Amino acid sequence: YPEWAATCEDIVFDLQLKQLGVRFAWAPDAAVRFRPRPTAAAYARQYFSYARGDGVARLWPRRHLIRYTSYVALGAILGLARRSRWWLMLLPPGLAVHTAKPLRRAWRRTAALSLPERLQILALVPAIRVIGDLAKMLGYPVGRLGRKPHNDHATR
Repeated sequence: YPEWAATCEDIVFDLQLKQLGVRFAWAPDAAVRFRPRPTAAAYARQYFSYARGDGVARLWPRRHLIRYTSYVALGAILGLARRSRWWLMLLPPGLAVHTAKPLRRAWRRTAALSLPERLQILALVPAIRVIGDLAKMLGYPVGRLGRKPHNDHATR
């Protein structure tokens, strides 16, 4: 693993292996556990750190650019329409598109819960998504402006 990477060192290592022509095999029974932090503040710090690592390693610039562009566009729409309420019609479909994948995932993973419990969890998804997005948008430029990696590699 690259010693200069405080986070995402596994991804940097994997990308370097790919550059060397190492072939990866699918292991359907492999188990990977990931636990987001339990509070909003800890979750924001976790995703800030991940994005800072992406910035240091110069990973996923397009993905981060898309996130910035989406929020700038939202800000522009809100700024232009602040005297009118027509923009309120855009929020539900926009939020639905932005949260569709995590909502589907949450729905599948909460199948054993009662409907009220599931709906309560689903109601948190948009806030969790926005907190993560804002943390990433703050962390990525911090990483980009910070230490540069010793060995450049392909970015995605």
